[in-house]
Amino acid sequence: MDPRGMLNIPSATLSPLPVFLRRGLTAIVILAFLSFVTSFGLFALLTYRLISWRRKSKKEHNQFVLLLYNLVLADIQQSIAFILNVAWVTQDEILVGTPQCWAQGWFLSTGDLASGIWIWTIGVHTFAAVVFNYRLPYRAFCISITALWGFVYLCGVIGPATHHNDYYVRAGAWCWVNEKYALERLLLHYLWIFCAAFGTIVIYTAIFVIIRRRIKNNYFEPLHLLQAKRAAKYMVIYPLVYTVCTFPLATSRMAVMTGFHVSLRSLLVAGAMIASNGWLDVLLYTMTRKVPIFGEEPPPEICGLETFRTRPDQEFGTTTVIEAKSVSNTRSGRQTLWSGHGSMDELVDVGAEGAGLPFGVKTETVVQVKSESMELRDYGRLRDERSMESISKDRTSSERRSLSPAR
Repeated sequence: MDPRGMLNIPSATLSPLPVFLRRGLTAIVILAFLSFVTSFGLFALLTYRLISWRRKSKKEHNQFVLLLYNLVLADIQQSIAFILNVAWVTQDEILVGTPQCWAQGWFLSTGDLASGIWIWTIGVHTFAAVVFNYRLPYRAFCISITALWGFVYLCGVIGPATHHNDYYVRAGAWCWVNEKYALERLLLHYLWIFCAAFGTIVIYTAIFVIIRRRIKNNYFEPLHLLQAKRAAKYMVIYPLVYTVCTFPLATSRMAVMTGFHVSLRSLLVAGAMIASNGWLDVLLYTMTRKVPIFGEEPPPEICGLETFRTRPDQEFGTTTVIEAKSVSNTRSGRQTLWSGHGSMDELVDVGAEGAGLPFGVKTETVVQVKSESMELRDYGRLRDERSMESISKDRTSSERRSLSPAR
């Protein structure tokens, strides 16, 4: 028997589609396609970066970049789920029991859950880095990534394996978990969605409060004050974007589970918001974490506030590189023993004068100065601190002269 004949009205095939539903699904498809293109573009860029960085350096990859890589992969799955609405728009009906309906339910279950978990994981990583300047050992980090993906797909498998005939059906405006499996909806999906959402809000709120308190207590050096202020602003944006995109649909489904009626128009608005999650994530992280994403050179394992620089050259101080080559004397007086990698020095010509020397060395010092614009109040603060240091040194010098015995 066709399982569609045993379904209740909200879960049955809908044909034809109301005009407002077709228009709403069309808008959702457009937003989901935008999320897919931007997420896949960033996914391709990060794949290229990781491969090229691996060739240049055998060091461990930057953990934040790997976490963002997994978040983008989750957003791709989520966007595919809403792109599948194009089948209902073109057919002018939502067909239950078809491969398209099952695929949409699967990608929604795994994509939504994975997106929430990886946003929360990035928040935990940021908290550990900014507050404690800590990161997991690389082996434990890789095990954690594998375990999180395993948890996501385990939650996605349990439902269809238990109720394989009618688990994914029409759930209002598109296909998802059958309404009669409310417990599975809660335990395998929305419980973890809400945990990730509230956990993200708590984590970023704590980071914001700690950074603001440290700024107030002059914890940061003047050279790093701008990074701290910039990071504090971003701590408000991260949970806000995820909450705005996720909560409308999550609360609508929870309302249905408690017996409230939610209109299809409300579901369409909520669907448009969550379909925008992918392109908003790409926009947010590429605008706020440019250095680890767009850097040509392999990024170091950055901890703390340095990931919030918007340009690779936003740092102060000097970098001194000393490069040398050494040669030893033979009968010809010119045999190279060692050549520094990437050195710009020329071979040392020992000649007759160096005939009695075991080897000759020529060094070259390269000084690189990188600068960042400072706010006026930060410049004033730095000037005042230097003035206080100068006054303190003068007082110390005067006291030493006064205490020294007269000659």
